[in-house]
Amino acid sequence: MAGRPDAGTDRRRERPKDRKQRIGEHAARLFTERGFHAVRMEDIAAADGITVRALYRHYAHKQALLAHVVRAGQDAYRAAFEAAAGPWPGPDCTDGLLAGLIGAATHSRGYAVLRRRESRYLLPEDRARVVGRLFGLVTRTAEQIGREPPAPGADAGFTAELRAWALVSALAGPAEQQVAAPRSELAGVLDAAARALLAVPVAVPAEATAPARALMASRRERVLAAAAAAFHRDGYPEVGTDDIGREAGIVGPALYRYFPTKLDILVTLCRRHDERSTLETSRALRAGSPREVLSGLVEGLVRLALEDPDLVAVGQTEVLHLPGTLAEQLLRNRSDRVAEWRGCLREVRPDLPAPAARVLVASAMAVVESVAQVPRVTRRGGVGRALVELATAVLLAPLPAPGCPAVRPRGGSGATRPGPRG
Repeated sequence: MAGRPDAGTDRRRERPKDRKQRIGEHAARLFTERGFHAVRMEDIAAADGITVRALYRHYAHKQALLAHVVRAGQDAYRAAFEAAAGPWPGPDCTDGLLAGLIGAATHSRGYAVLRRRESRYLLPEDRARVVGRLFGLVTRTAEQIGREPPAPGADAGFTAELRAWALVSALAGPAEQQVAAPRSELAGVLDAAARALLAVPVAVPAEATAPARALMASRRERVLAAAAAAFHRDGYPEVGTDDIGREAGIVGPALYRYFPTKLDILVTLCRRHDERSTLETSRALRAGSPREVLSGLVEGLVRLALEDPDLVAVGQTEVLHLPGTLAEQLLRNRSDRVAEWRGCLREVRPDLPAPAARVLVASAMAVVESVAQVPRVTRRGGVGRALVELATAVLLAPLPAPGCPAVRPRGGSGATRPGPRG
């Protein structure tokens, strides 16, 4: 009996001081790999080697843990950005801006997936805070980009905002596609892609308006459109068939005439995205030269992303809710399509190393797929051609020679700026 107090004291001494941080790291990994709804508190406790009761001492529920994980990822992203960006504003901040964005993107790779896919499950106030911070970063980026003189007849403010969204999306693309690369090499390729994206002439005319979308007469198509919008906005697990019916204007048992279950709706949407993506890829591959094929791949992706951004989002983020064999098939199909992009790019650029091709393709695809899901951007006309030009510029970005710094010195100082920190 006399030895028990000492044993308890030893256990308390062994308890790590960074337990809460470690729990967050394990949760972030599990949420990224499996999705928020597929992870139980028991899984997170087991990953950290503690009991569920001990886990609840730190977090009242799983949503509180998700909020901590997303905030921590965003804080790390912002800290890396501020550390590399330096003083703001200044007469020439572009190098500092890129250093900050690239440092953040390479330091917090998992954050891109958590923000895009899992932040939908945050409580409204937490979700609003995350979105507000993202818009603040884009606004700051657009302000710096807007210092450049606009093309004649272009809407300078809108064009700068479009380019800022494209830049932030491009830098997150490799993380979203889980492209593995050493941080220093990744930073160098991302810097080249970012500078090409900023240099390519892009002009969205003032007063341009996007064409109105056609109304859907078919009830089945209305159900699919309503479900895609709801799944994209709130996530598949949070949406019920009644929610879909209300959005589609169909109530009662009428919905079940078209789809017996909610899962049947998701399967139809994901298969449709896979088929349309494969069709656009096949169409591009029938073009002539590798350069024409590459142009066709970009144009096909832009066409699909702008015509049906909700479908594209569902095809990217909700696949993990499908039955295992179907999910594996669709993910394999997407991997094959991405491989076609990489192979074509290396035909166009024979000297491009394979790792750099993986990064550039992921960045270019993210420019299209992510920006197309920003309504304030896509409601303007002329965006499709601009996205083609921006994504193509990323794919054709000239890489620095070996040994050159990833981030260039600020204008006129002559001093080499260090690479991203974090």
